[in-house]
This record gives sequence, structure tokens and C-alpha cells, in this order.
Amino acid sequence: MRKRFCQWYTFAQVKEAIDITPEFVATIPISRLAPEKEKEKEIADRVREAEKMRDKANKDFIEQRNHIESIMFSNMKSK
Repeated sequence: MRKRFCQWYTFAQVKEAIDITPEFVATIPISRLAPEKEKEKEIADRVREAEKMRDKANKDFIEQRNHIESIMFSNMKSK
């Protein structure tokens, strides 16, 4: 708990020392893969594809779970 308090206190002190505003955040440099912007696009495309695959997997899981539950409950009702 002491460690957590120290982390919070440190953050609070830093936040007071520098005003963290959207304008301030906009000044923070972000590393880019330039000049290979194709790599950034490839990474973004793969992330989007992974999102689609995750959504499909979740949908398939729910469908299969519902199917299994319907089999289980139909067997319970008939007994």
C-alpha cells in the first residue's frame, strides 16, 4: 500500500508541476517508423484484421455456447 501511495503522490506532484493539458500532450514527440510508412500501414492493417478475427471468434463462441446450453436444457426438461 505504501508503494501505491508513493506512486500516486509522485504523480500528483508531477501533475502539479506541469499542467497536463491536451495542448501539452500534443507537444510530446512520438516515435514513427519513418521513412518506412508502409510498415506503419502494415501494422495498422494487421491490427484491424486481428480485431475482425477477435469479433468473429467472440460471435462463434457465443453461438456455440448457446447451442450447447440449448442441448443441455432440452435434455433437462425432458427428464
